[in-house]
Amino acid sequence: MTQRQKRVLVVLAVVDLLLVVGLGAFALTHRGSASGDSAASATLVTEPSPCATFLLESATRAGWTARVSESDTSLVYEVTIAAQQGATAGDVDVVWSVLEAHSPEYAEVCGVRDTVTLSVLVPGDSGSHRAVTVELQGAVLARWLQGTASDAELAAQARYRLAEAILP
Repeated sequence: MTQRQKRVLVVLAVVDLLLVVGLGAFALTHRGSASGDSAASATLVTEPSPCATFLLESATRAGWTARVSESDTSLVYEVTIAAQQGATAGDVDVVWSVLEAHSPEYAEVCGVRDTVTLSVLVPGDSGSHRAVTVELQGAVLARWLQGTASDAELAAQARYRLAEAILP
């Protein structure tokens, strides 16, 4: 091996060593910063808001299961009722029975949202579910629960969607 070849090999070895040390230092300073890499971010659980707690407790008292998602302007409340509770009730009647189960304190706890979407799932035969969804104006719903808005006023602004699905 010539002197020149030895020098090239030494320079390549030094460059390789600097590259490995640099990548190692970068990895150490940035470990856990990528999404999904940190165990803490994967197990982070936030406390439910007072509104979500209020709605979930109301559903539990009525014997239902529920999920709540919310933002500053909207609230989505999904309730699954027992099959026997929804078997004899009509689609709209199921929604009204869920609404009537909530107390007037709703507005105090949840505030007034622009939109409240309530989905009621009723289990049926062989894995099918009937879903009745109603979109309501939050201010009218709050007034109705407090007794200052009539059934007709709440019904007039409600928008219904009906669906039947087979869920796994």
